Amino acid sequence: MAQQEARIKKLEGDSADENAEYQLRQERQGLEETKNVLPSMRQKIQEALDRLEQELESNKESGGEQDSKQVTKAKSALADAKKAVEEIS
Repeated sequence: MAQQEARIKKLEGDSADENAEYQLRQERQGLEETKNVLPSMRQKIQEALDRLEQELESNKESGGEQDSKQVTKAKSALADAKKAVEEIS
């Protein structure tokens, strides 16, 4: 979103370009679509995070952790996803 906003500001300042108005309209539309999609995507990501945390906890409680590579990958994915959610919040 920050990149889209930066492109919009650049286009607003670029009055010499004949195509700037069209590009500006397209960028604004793209930004609005992104803003509309983010809440539902954030919710889906959070639900997936919750399920993964539950699976890890269930695996831990059952004495699992048999495939430590898979558990390590899952924990890494969980940390990355939490970071991504924080960045878009």
